[in-house]
Amino acid sequence: MDKTGINNDVSVRKNLEKLILFEMKMVNNKFEKGFFKVLLDVDEHMNLFNLKCNISFNGKKALLILNLDNYPQHVSVSIVENNINTIKNIKLKHYMFMDKIMCYLQEVFSKFEHIDTLSGIRCSISGELIRSDELFGYSLLIRKDKYNRNIIIPNFDIISKNSLNTFHKQDTYKNPHFKNNLSTNGFLFFYKNTFQEDEFERLITLLKHNNVNRETFKMKKRHIIEIIPSLMNKAIIEIINRDANIKKAVIYYCNLLRIFNYYIDKYPELKIEMKRRTKWFDLHEKYRHKRECQDVNEFLIISGIIHEFDLIKDKIFDEFGIRTMFWVYKHNINIELLDMITVSKIFNACKISWQIYLLSYYFKKYLIKDTPEDTQILRQKMDKSYGIPPASYIDKFTEQVVKIKNINCFDDIFMLYEGQHKSKDETVGLIKFFNRKYHDKGYG
Repeated sequence: MDKTGINNDVSVRKNLEKLILFEMKMVNNKFEKGFFKVLLDVDEHMNLFNLKCNISFNGKKALLILNLDNYPQHVSVSIVENNINTIKNIKLKHYMFMDKIMCYLQEVFSKFEHIDTLSGIRCSISGELIRSDELFGYSLLIRKDKYNRNIIIPNFDIISKNSLNTFHKQDTYKNPHFKNNLSTNGFLFFYKNTFQEDEFERLITLLKHNNVNRETFKMKKRHIIEIIPSLMNKAIIEIINRDANIKKAVIYYCNLLRIFNYYIDKYPELKIEMKRRTKWFDLHEKYRHKRECQDVNEFLIISGIIHEFDLIKDKIFDEFGIRTMFWVYKHNINIELLDMITVSKIFNACKISWQIYLLSYYFKKYLIKDTPEDTQILRQKMDKSYGIPPASYIDKFTEQVVKIKNINCFDDIFMLYEGQHKSKDETVGLIKFFNRKYHDKGYG
């Protein structure tokens, strides 16, 4: 036995390696599947009790060194982040035993997660890491349609405000990291647990009134309910209509969700107003009319945030289905004879609308959550990662996006939304109901 108190032989070494590897797998499972990959590698030229582990996290590599030279008197755990050239070191006290070392490894990985998430945000213009004290966010292109309504085109690439200002000043500035058009007249700041409230309210006013004068702009609280869900809904539309990057769109959506929650926490009357609108939507058909509820997907977000979506789930679905009949008539489909060929034509005419609706539903399911308790857990996780959801959430969501994009019939919609099939007669009956209500409401 040497001075460390551990037998310096092959069996001890192998057992120690197995213990480290096993416990790290347990750490892996405790966080999220695929959270990081660990490969145990003992350098033959190093001391027996210097164990090196290569770690891969979010595409960035690092090296973990477990130094047991003076065990049990002194043990240290170091993380070397290759891209940052810094060393994170945690020392274990002399009274710690081997079965306690892994608890500290969990703490190390937890800190590594936090450090990596913050430092991993790069500006899409310059390609440089964005400092935690720097202002960054998303560029927005705001245009007017023929009815003088705002058309908002978000760019899901994160950029620093300084780089954006530089870009506008230097017409010749080009960078391969940034491929999208940067014609922009709006900027959405990233919520970093601290918030540029005045700048965001200026954006809200711009979207609502085209009033950009800092001396006169005044945001009304109800504008929060009217504008933020609309901005969130853009992420969904971009994924379906323009095949946007899913991960970037999810982070954009989560940023707006955190801003929405910030204002709901600050102004409790907003939640009261959202509950009032949900109640009226449920009880009175006139409040389901598009004169009162202009966008069903945005209302889905509102009802989801206050956890009352399940109370009106069927009515939201019906109202959305009724409005999809617009596309049936736009394509001049004769619905007097609802045979399977006609039903298929109706589905194809409405397919994109239903894809957007289903995506809205799964955004709510995975990122807003179904219960206040689940919502609070996710909010705490995202507070630690600047609004970037766990990788497992993005993976699950990506799977659903693929399924939604591949829907081929009404039954695929029912399965994704309700988890059960409908017969041909039930589908035909639902289309007839949508068509009747479409005319009763005067939508035609």
